[in-house]
Amino acid sequence: MKNIKLLPFERNRYFTGKMLTSADFAAEQRYINNKRRFINNMMFGAGIVSGMSVECQDEKNIRIDSGVAIDGYGREIVIPEAQIKKLSAIDGFEETQSDSVCIYAAYDEENIQPVYSASKKSKEDEYENNRTREGC
Repeated sequence: MKNIKLLPFERNRYFTGKMLTSADFAAEQRYINNKRRFINNMMFGAGIVSGMSVECQDEKNIRIDSGVAIDGYGREIVIPEAQIKKLSAIDGFEETQSDSVCIYAAYDEENIQPVYSASKKSKEDEYENNRTREGC
């Protein structure tokens, strides 16, 4: 293992009468996610777990099959269904001077499902997103 800094895991300690706040629930999710990602990274490393094969459809399009990969932080990248990508839509493709290129899928999160938040005071931010969708 290279000289990387490993931080200790910290989890909630529950007890009768404990007042739970949104910070406690966020800490719980952070603990579970970080623990899973740590195990992913230590046990499997980064790379394709299953699927995600790429093939040329024609000179302008590629097909990426569904599959799962793990990034360098242990986060799961899931492509739920096959996708057709136009090569011209990929940043930098037009400047490519080689016969072969590398493509990658990067982990991403999107906040979705706005719901009313009773704690907001102004009209502009009376809604919060209820879910975070993981994707790439």
